[in-house]
Amino acid sequence: MATPKSTRAAPPLFTAVAGMNVPLCELMLQHVDRRRTDWWWLDARCTSVLHLLVFSCTRHHARLDMGTFPQLVRMLTSRGASLTRADAAGLTPLAFARSRQLMPEYCALLQ
Repeated sequence: MATPKSTRAAPPLFTAVAGMNVPLCELMLQHVDRRRTDWWWLDARCTSVLHLLVFSCTRHHARLDMGTFPQLVRMLTSRGASLTRADAAGLTPLAFARSRQLMPEYCALLQ
């Protein structure tokens, strides 16, 4: 199926995070240049990889094991993903997690 030229594909890291794929994220993060900050932001709406992780976790919650979200948060933040930078709506990953009613123990990881 052809895609419109105006549609940009999501970066592979964002696709792996959206699928909650820990091994693939780990592999990709081995090659992230920590000095660059553009790895962590998807588009003009300032969707960060952590915002996407929160969204994916709430979406996949029923089939998610309890260790996947914490493992991905630690992995992403250890490589430089920001816990304090807000998206275009002014929500940090923690505020976004609370707005999505993410479990309190998961919200605590984003503080």
